[in-house]
Amino acid sequence: MSSRPFRLLVVCTANICRSPMLEAMVSALVEERGLPMTVSSGGFLFDGEPASPTAGEVMAERGFDISGHRSRIVSEEMVAQSDLILTMERAHARKLVVLRPEATARIHTAAGFAASVSGLVPPPGPHESPHGIVDRVAELRSSSRLLGSGNDDIADPHGRPRRVHRDTADRLQVITDELVAGLFPV
Repeated sequence: MSSRPFRLLVVCTANICRSPMLEAMVSALVEERGLPMTVSSGGFLFDGEPASPTAGEVMAERGFDISGHRSRIVSEEMVAQSDLILTMERAHARKLVVLRPEATARIHTAAGFAASVSGLVPPPGPHESPHGIVDRVAELRSSSRLLGSGNDDIADPHGRPRRVHRDTADRLQVITDELVAGLFPV
């Protein structure tokens, strides 16, 4: 078993709404539970931009401060160094698979991975490593889960009303809870 923390990378289009929201939620739960996990995020468009104002306001309503967030362009190195890469859309996953094909088993949509890990049979046990759990989920995933369409994309709320951002945050909170419980079962 590795002594380094499990490394999660969360990816969306611009790294100014969805991925910083999920990064903040997962980071807070990981810190609260004292889990050996680090969380970072990236995107494909901007480098050094703050989180969108509406995303920041919606997260502040929930007790999360993402005002210090600055966007990063996802790199091959970021993908290579991550134990699990969660994307907001299948299109993001496909871009990352092209960027680092050898990382395919570690690249999932956030909603798809959360649903898969919460539905594992048998469920993960407290002595199973997060790496082993990621491997189990990857073994069960069909290749079409990254190539086709489905309901595991999380729509981009950027430029949309505050209620859409709140709906996105609600969905990301469910994903956060399923993800952390699935990777670190008690």
